[in-house]
Amino acid sequence: MPNVEWSLLPAYRANMPVVGENYWPYAWMRDTVRENEYSLVNWTPQRFRETIEIPHMSVFALDQDSHCSYEFYQEQKAVIDEMCNKMGYNFTVTSAVRYGNKLVVRIKNTGLAPAFFHIDLCAEITDADGNKLRSFGRPVRIEKGTFRDDTEKSFLFEYDGTLDENAVLCLAMYDSDNPLAAGKNPTVRFDNRNTLATNRLKLVPAGTLPGDVNADGSVSIADAVLLQKWLLAVPDTVLPNWKAGDMNEDNRLDADDLSVIKRALLKL
Repeated sequence: MPNVEWSLLPAYRANMPVVGENYWPYAWMRDTVRENEYSLVNWTPQRFRETIEIPHMSVFALDQDSHCSYEFYQEQKAVIDEMCNKMGYNFTVTSAVRYGNKLVVRIKNTGLAPAFFHIDLCAEITDADGNKLRSFGRPVRIEKGTFRDDTEKSFLFEYDGTLDENAVLCLAMYDSDNPLAAGKNPTVRFDNRNTLATNRLKLVPAGTLPGDVNADGSVSIADAVLLQKWLLAVPDTVLPNWKAGDMNEDNRLDADDLSVIKRALLKL
């Protein structure tokens, strides 16, 4: 129905999650609108984006009661995946700078909604696999509903003690409203690429973005092509930042590192 997405906007403004579901006559919406049909508007990718972005949707479910959801996902997978990555809240670390025993982190909510529960943001010292060894300063409480979409905030952590310059630092977020999560790995993931399997975000020095072997500040197919040429010993091939290609951190470059980069690119 036209403009129905605007009727959901008050829920977002009241810090309530907005939930949507595809309705069964997708085929009617997809085709030309005819008189007395169910749909009052045509289905388009832009229409789908608007129904999610305008009310700041947190969850979108595919209807399980008909064949419609299968058709919908099969034909519109690209835009559905695009919106799934944008729904809810996405905490993305935009910068992290360490000054001795102090760590300043800047985080942006690149999603569409605030968090609907309290989150404890923690800086932690970990081993190479992202397993916590000890805390780096006190946790910071992010109150529910306070970190709204497109908002960017800075956080300060201070470590009391002597710290090895080569210590591995990670950021972690915990759902502090859920007692079942106590003592476990972080329950909230960051939206950064170098988030570990433990849900912690490993902080890497500037200029060593994992996979960025051409040192242009991003990871793209150009990095995979360059690393492949280097592995094949193509003449005059130079890696400006070979360390960034060491994806499994074994201090050497091989086909395994190239495979990791390629898999990461497939997820972009």
